[in-house]
Amino acid sequence: MLDPISFADLCTKELKLCGVHEGETVAVLSQQDERKQYADAFMVAARRLGATPLHVRLPGGATTYATGTRAPTSGRAALVQSQAALDALKEADLVVDLMLLLFSSEQLEIQAVGTRILLCVE
Repeated sequence: MLDPISFADLCTKELKLCGVHEGETVAVLSQQDERKQYADAFMVAARRLGATPLHVRLPGGATTYATGTRAPTSGRAALVQSQAALDALKEADLVVDLMLLLFSSEQLEIQAVGTRILLCVE
């Protein structure tokens, strides 16, 4: 289990390295209850830096591992089913991606409008 206070400190340092500053919007993208501690810590970190945090939490997909967890879906993002969520992410200054949008058309669409993306998955 992560220590919430020290993990939020680490997330604050990471957001500083990403150039987050007061007045920006930081959207945290997650799915179901996956990486909930990460989402919470990045929300706290954004507030500490004077940014406006936004949590975009999508419903879960199918589990594919025997452990009940989802398999990585590089190139295929759950955002394809939610235009409203995609639009919200495109309005943010930085998206903290806890879902692995990597190589998806949604990732490219978000970046095309100038939104920065920080991928953070273990």
